[in-house]
Amino acid sequence: MQKWSWIRQGYKGKLKVSWLWCLFLLFAIYTNTTKTLCYIFLMLSVHEGMHVLAGYIFHYPVEKIIIYPFGVCAQMEYIGYGNIAKELLIVVAGPSVHLLFPYFFRWLAAVSVISYPYMEYLQMLNMSIFIFNILPIYPLDGGRIIQCLAHSVLPFRKAQISTLLISVINLYLLFYYRFLSGLNGWIILVFLGFQIIVGFRQLTLAQISFYHYRYLHPVKGRDKLNKGDDLYRARHNIMWRKNGWMDEHQWLALHFHRKRKDMKNTDPMI
Repeated sequence: MQKWSWIRQGYKGKLKVSWLWCLFLLFAIYTNTTKTLCYIFLMLSVHEGMHVLAGYIFHYPVEKIIIYPFGVCAQMEYIGYGNIAKELLIVVAGPSVHLLFPYFFRWLAAVSVISYPYMEYLQMLNMSIFIFNILPIYPLDGGRIIQCLAHSVLPFRKAQISTLLISVINLYLLFYYRFLSGLNGWIILVFLGFQIIVGFRQLTLAQISFYHYRYLHPVKGRDKLNKGDDLYRARHNIMWRKNGWMDEHQWLALHFHRKRKDMKNTDPMI
């Protein structure tokens, strides 16, 4: 029991059930689709569970887990700020499980839990979920893969902007070629568009959070001689200032000191 204590301690007070379950139960009863919706819930929950498991392996704390009718959503602390290779594995862990579900559904059909026609239907749903999740649109898994790749070559803010711009282009292509149609399609398009807008509005906040994380968790690795005013997430930065080169930790200390000084100078209460 001792080895499972991290579950009891780490997730106490972080597990929440969405109020959308009330609407889900009414919808499932009215449309008589309870069985299919339960399988979709299973697929999405295992998908998110793989993200959580990979995050736990790489020591990414889970901030909150929300149980929605359409699956489990886990919010991890520091995701997007840490080691790129580890975060790529965390992101890929979710979609990869959909490559195993066809074998699971085939086994259910073989033991007569479900029929073979229904097995083919579930496999089609599983493939649709897989393809949707790997679309290069933030905050989908495909968009987060693009984000990690952008962070491997660009400074933090430019990488964030590049990810969002690529997401805008791909979202427009989805709309233009009508890959998503009907009410559900419009809801998804609006949701993804809203998430991209939020991403643009929170660029500065994300950058500050990244700097704070980097100050508390100094990195080791290949040095990057950096004459810019932003950090490369994938490298250990040696920053240029008027009086010469300095380590990124010193640069961050000066950065936060300057920000605090600017706040004092502009705060009318001080």
